[in-house]
Formats: sequence, C-alpha cells, structure tokens
Amino acid sequence: MHRIISKLPLLLVVVSFASCRSVSHTVSSADPMLQPLAFVQHSAEYKALCYQAYNTARFRLDEILKEVHEKPLAIVVDIDETVLDNYPVDAKAVINGTSFSEYWDTWVDMGVAQAVPGALDFLQYAAQHNVQVFYISNREEKGDEATLRNLKELGFPDADKQHLMLMDESTAKQPRRDIVLQDFDIVLLCGDNLADFATVFESDDQATRNKAVVDLQADFGTRWIVLPNPVYGKWKSALLQHKAARVDEVDYMKAKLKDY
Repeated sequence: MHRIISKLPLLLVVVSFASCRSVSHTVSSADPMLQPLAFVQHSAEYKALCYQAYNTARFRLDEILKEVHEKPLAIVVDIDETVLDNYPVDAKAVINGTSFSEYWDTWVDMGVAQAVPGALDFLQYAAQHNVQVFYISNREEKGDEATLRNLKELGFPDADKQHLMLMDESTAKQPRRDIVLQDFDIVLLCGDNLADFATVFESDDQATRNKAVVDLQADFGTRWIVLPNPVYGKWKSALLQHKAARVDEVDYMKAKLKDY
C-alpha cells in the first residue's frame, strides 16, 4: 500500500494506491473523510453490516461444503478493511490534517490492526472445515513479515507466506487469483472493493462499474461477499475522476449529488 502526495498552492492532495486504496483525498477545513470515519469507528450499523457479510459467507460455505468438488477448496480475502481494520491510520491523518501515507509504514510494522467484526470467526470456521484461506492484498511486499505477524497474533488461519499474496509490479489481483485457481477451487471471495472480485471493477469509469454490478448481481452474496467501506476505494476515485487535484473534493462531491 502506498499513496503519492503532491502539494498545490492552496491544497494538499493525496492520491492513494493501496489494497484497494485508490482514492484522491483532499485535506481541507471540511475533511470529506470525517463523517465516514466516524461511521466506521463508532456506529453499531457498521459492525452489523460486517457481521451480516460474514454470516452470509458462513451460510454459503455450509451449502458449498455439501457439494462435490474436484479440487481442494479455498476462500480468497482482501486484507485491509476486509479482515484487518486500519481506520486508525486515516483517523490520525484527519486529526493531524496530513496524509495517512506519513504513518502507513509505521502502522504496518507495529502490527496492531484489529480484526474486522466477524472476519476471524468466519475464517477460523472455514479452516476447521478444511477450506484454505488465501490473503490477496495490495499491501507492498516489504510489509509481508509484519502483516503475517499481525494476522497470526489475532489467530487468523493460514497466516504464512504460501497463503499471503501481496502486490508486486501490478495492483491487478486476477493474476494472483489465477495462481490459486491452478490448485484450488475458489468458492468465496471477500473484499471491501469490487476490484477484489473481478477485473472489470478495476475501471475508474462509473458507468462501467455500475453496469457490471447489474450484470453480475447473482454473484453478490453467493460467491462474492462485500464488506462496507465508505472511507476510500475505487468507488471514490470513480466518482472524483481525479478532479480533487483541481477543485476541493467536498465541493465536487456536493455537485455530483442527485436531489429531486
């Protein structure tokens, strides 16, 4: 995970590239991340949505386990905001009026991220039923040891180098999913960004992404389990279209709202 920062005369702009952290973030007097962060860190609704996602995953897994499969079974999960909660880094950036990139490497090395609600219980349940877990994340490879330590200390299964697939030269995840598919039947994917599920969602074009959701609607809740993330992601970069480099992010998003 990393973000690129560029300074403009009246604006500090952060362009992020992460485990689905592709989002422009403008630090301003009305920080657009304030309310989303308050939601994920304090609302009962956020926790409920996470439990709902992993409860659905467990129901589906129980059904899948009744079926006959030619290959061993695997579940592929993203890491950040799917199994590990890194919102304290974004909160620190908002509080200090800076970029999360100033703290990210230190945060990863600390290895103190907590589990996303429901994630640990579900993946332990999967492991108990001989389903292997692969962690496909766009964290940078330099953070592999710290990431594994964090996962292990929380009790996540398959927290080893064989099952951890971090970003190399490309943020695209399909090549890594294809490697898993060589030996396993991927029965479920869990992520907070639609690019965690299919290549079509790597697009920054809103129309393309929205059409794909309609076309692939049958996969949501059956093969793909989506975790809530209102703070950052492809949804935000698709909405902003990198306009935050020229105008205030809050004003731009306000102009995109639909009223009656």
